Amino acid sequence: MGPRRAQPRRIEPAHAAPEEPVEREKERVSLRFVPPDLPDAPARETVAAKRRRRRGGARHRRDGERGATALEVAIATPVVLLLLIAGATLLSVLVARLKVVDATGAAVRAAARGEQLPDLGKDAEVVIVHDGDLVRVTVRQRVSGGPLLAGFFIEEKATAMAEPSTAAAP
Repeated sequence: MGPRRAQPRRIEPAHAAPEEPVEREKERVSLRFVPPDLPDAPARETVAAKRRRRRGGARHRRDGERGATALEVAIATPVVLLLLIAGATLLSVLVARLKVVDATGAAVRAAARGEQLPDLGKDAEVVIVHDGDLVRVTVRQRVSGGPLLAGFFIEEKATAMAEPSTAAAP
């Protein structure tokens, strides 16, 4: 046995009663679909209007989400400011460190040659130790970074061989 075929349905016009058979040759009946009476459909929405409606903004937010952006900004602003202050402070410390390293190198060269020390700044503390042929220089300077770094110092040490004095040469 093969698959069953569905029996075709017989479509009858709406005005004919089911008891009386309709002869198709005598009467031509239109069988097109007529929708029921519907209210007037709204005018078609333009593409731009759909985009504006989709974007919506705060008008379409639920009540539980109101003020969420303000809260996020209130939380993020202090964090961003803290990171900016930390970055500026770190930059200030790095600049001070570079200055002290340069000053220490200049001081140890001048001390090894027997020359006068260069100006190392108003806050610099310099300690020079002659140990035989070696000259050891320690430079200590306060970090200038405002009230956050008021009690911090940077210290750098350098050692060089003392050069023979030019007066001792024949």
